Amino acid sequence: MIDGTPCKAGVVLRASALLIAVLMMPLCLSSSPAFAETRQLGAHVHGEAALNVAFTEKEVYMELESPAANIVGFEHAPGNAEQEQAVHKAEERLKAGETLFVLTPKAGCTLAAAEVEQDMSEEEHEGEEEHDAHDDHDHEDEGHEDEHHEHGAHSEFHAQYRFECQHPDRLKGIDVQLFSAFPGFEKLDVQMLTPKGQTALELTPKKHQLDM
Repeated sequence: MIDGTPCKAGVVLRASALLIAVLMMPLCLSSSPAFAETRQLGAHVHGEAALNVAFTEKEVYMELESPAANIVGFEHAPGNAEQEQAVHKAEERLKAGETLFVLTPKAGCTLAAAEVEQDMSEEEHEGEEEHDAHDDHDHEDEGHEDEHHEHGAHSEFHAQYRFECQHPDRLKGIDVQLFSAFPGFEKLDVQMLTPKGQTALELTPKKHQLDM
């Protein structure tokens, strides 16, 4: 998990090369509490998500941040077994990074590590139940408050990946399959970092190929 400055390297982002540290620094900064709060407040739009991609000599790092609504269809804490199962299945689906990000086969890239987190906590759900019990004398107002609370909740999924490539010189691009795996995705704002510089682009269901 990236949890602030200085950036603490986890399983996915652990690397010793100085080049990797330099390339991943913008991702580290963007994931600090201050930057994360700004991004969530300004960019939490259903249907949209952010994808950071960093290429090094033999590795590819990816970081995905998305509103939970894009992935499971809701953002409140799971209220029943069906919703809990939906969240669990989404986590497992996201961990299968090799099916969501298809790198050029000739490059011989394999998924070395993947981490998935989400903040759809049970505590939030318990708070909703307490609020409902307190206001059950006025069903009309209760419905309005529940609707407001549900739309006001901003839960997210955060996934990180590390791919290792045997023939990085043959890597031509990445076919991003998030749109077919999770129909809630409508647009991906991509920040791509390489030793040569940084590129920003946009992917959609009709344009999901990330070219090198």
